[in-house]
Amino acid sequence: MAVPKFRTSKSKRDMRRSHHFLTAPGSSVCKNCGSVYRPHSVCANCGSYKGKIVMAPKAKTAWQGEDFTQA
Repeated sequence: MAVPKFRTSKSKRDMRRSHHFLTAPGSSVCKNCGSVYRPHSVCANCGSYKGKIVMAPKAKTAWQGEDFTQA
């Protein structure tokens, strides 16, 4: 079994790990309603894509702020 001849220094180890960080996912702002959504996808809030309405917006659920106790 191969064994390293010399110990890897902290500097070399950390330089190798310099690209192992996490990046935040990209986001865009809707031109129609101003909400934040993933780029290259339909806005879930208003149903628009590139400024045009392409589908009906999704119905809000209780965890998105809609109050279902009112009739």
